[in-house]
Amino acid sequence: MILKITTYFLFVFYLTACSSWEFVYSQEEYKKTISSLYQNTLSNVSGTDISIINSLLNKKIGQPKQSKYKLSIISNKKEINLVTQSNQVATLINIQHSLSYSFSSTEKNCVVIETNIVTEGQYNAKSDGYNFGSDLSKSKISAGLIEENINDFLTTLTENNPNLGCS
Repeated sequence: MILKITTYFLFVFYLTACSSWEFVYSQEEYKKTISSLYQNTLSNVSGTDISIINSLLNKKIGQPKQSKYKLSIISNKKEINLVTQSNQVATLINIQHSLSYSFSSTEKNCVVIETNIVTEGQYNAKSDGYNFGSDLSKSKISAGLIEENINDFLTTLTENNPNLGCS
């Protein structure tokens, strides 16, 4: 009986002791920053995979109704063959997306942040020739890398400049 009470007490003590912990990265701050960007950001994308980037930006920050902010993105994609068979067919390919961001305030006419973020992943081609499934898998990996890159940028923007003021 005493063991049950002691165990229960320790469990309740543990829960209450950890209840006031605050994480360094605040979700509320992130949501607040993203909501201020939503439908207020005019984007300009150039380079590779423009349609994928525009689609993901539309999901994250919406179509602009007014242009308080301007986001310019230059995209560069590199594919490097890591493993090549004796018949010169690549079976392991490294995909690297480098997105250069320039985010500025049009109201204050200043640059808020400029950064370059690189994401990369590997793609394993399993067939010796054309395979629709392999190509679809490759494009899905590529889209996932771009989405990860955009999420990293939005996190960097929120952490370094949550009120979107000029640097």
